[in-house]
Amino acid sequence: MGIAEKLKTVIVKTSSAYRKQTANVTSLTLEACDHALLYRISSVDPIVERNYAKELESLRSKAVKANVLENSMQPLYNAIAMSGIVFVFVLGGQKVTDGLWTVGTFSAYVSIFTALSLKSSKAAKLFNSVQKSSVSWERIKGYLKPYVEFKEVEGKIEENVTIEVSRLTFGYDEKEIFQDLNFTLTSGETMVITGPIACGKSSLLKVLTGVMDYQGKILINGKELRDLSDEERSSFIAYLPQSPKLFTESLSDNITWENEGNVEDVLRIVQLDNEINAMGQKEETLAGSMGSRFSGGQKARIALARTLYSQRSILLLDDPFASVDLMTERKIIESIRKHVPKSVLIRVSQRVHTFGESDKVLYLDPEETLVGTHEELLKQSDRYRAIVELQEGDADEH
Repeated sequence: MGIAEKLKTVIVKTSSAYRKQTANVTSLTLEACDHALLYRISSVDPIVERNYAKELESLRSKAVKANVLENSMQPLYNAIAMSGIVFVFVLGGQKVTDGLWTVGTFSAYVSIFTALSLKSSKAAKLFNSVQKSSVSWERIKGYLKPYVEFKEVEGKIEENVTIEVSRLTFGYDEKEIFQDLNFTLTSGETMVITGPIACGKSSLLKVLTGVMDYQGKILINGKELRDLSDEERSSFIAYLPQSPKLFTESLSDNITWENEGNVEDVLRIVQLDNEINAMGQKEETLAGSMGSRFSGGQKARIALARTLYSQRSILLLDDPFASVDLMTERKIIESIRKHVPKSVLIRVSQRVHTFGESDKVLYLDPEETLVGTHEELLKQSDRYRAIVELQEGDADEH
């Protein structure tokens, strides 16, 4: 058992590396299936295959190491446990020679010692198995919560909603993505989150949904977000992810989550009413597998319509206009502010052309994080000003 304890760190480290690489290869496999056509059209199949082969080789190496370590332990434990048989033969043989034991007694003692030694070696193997299993447990325990039946909440936009964020810090695997964020928004205000790639924009929106752990404070009408029940959070917040999914059901069911309701108003808000009315079945048009019936821009606007249909006081939109042109984007933003004037709107965007129309802009950057109006950030940050000038220059050329 003492040797098993010493080997614990090695086993945990090796098993953890193997399981992480297995998850990585699984993700790459799913990604390759989803984007196979794109890779082929872009002629990047050889690059993807090389990267995939590299990850597979890494998985093979980690799997071999983990399995060799695991399977070599039992013979080692057996050898260590049975090493005491030398003393049994020496001391037992001496007792037989001195006439204190009979040959039968000696044989029985050897048999008992052998049985106990083999059992104890298996106990050591069990100890290491527990350590190996602890790796899997650490990976999944964050997702295991006691089942609580979720009660459907009817949408209602509150007259007065305030979001206060102070000293907000978040990270993955002990690596901070952003830290010490501070801002306050009230009913009817809008804020754009922008910044370079992989600076934490999408992560911040996920944190604001309340489903991810964070440090600091997020207060909604004075109540800490993490302390609210699922129903309470759902009654306040509607979230549109960066890559929204559509179901095979009808357009109407996709927007209403298969509840009865009129979707004409939200389709009008997202500038999709004319396109849908031109279709034979209109709102009852089937979306197809993963929304294949619709274009990328249409799918994005249908998902946005679903978010608006929920009638929530806080709207979190992750790059909702990436697939639409600038003119349509402006019309949708104006329509949202007109039809849901009391909701707090927080959206991620890389397009600076509409930033001046937002009450606040949050610029996330590893070098600096700033909150203010578009004009204030132009004066305060050279990086932000450079991004704006670059995009406005490209717009003028076109």
